[in-house]
Amino acid sequence: KFVASRLGAGSPANEFRLRAGFAPYLAEFDQLHSWLIFEWKRDERMSRAPVITPFVRLFYQNFLMELGVPVGGGFHMNWMAHL
Repeated sequence: KFVASRLGAGSPANEFRLRAGFAPYLAEFDQLHSWLIFEWKRDERMSRAPVITPFVRLFYQNFLMELGVPVGGGFHMNWMAHL
């Protein structure tokens, strides 16, 4: 997945993200799924140095959670539930 975004017309600030991942095993719908994902991100507003973040994505039926720790430190968590 590749994402590129701009703040607005004439803005020099850009953000680029590239994600790649794989599932280490196959699972049925009613089983726990896991993915290992690596994200490369460059945000010109914050820093010109890219940030690499490994993620673990877990989902079970309609619940999803991602946990990641950037190489330079910090913590990311994303979650979603389809009700």
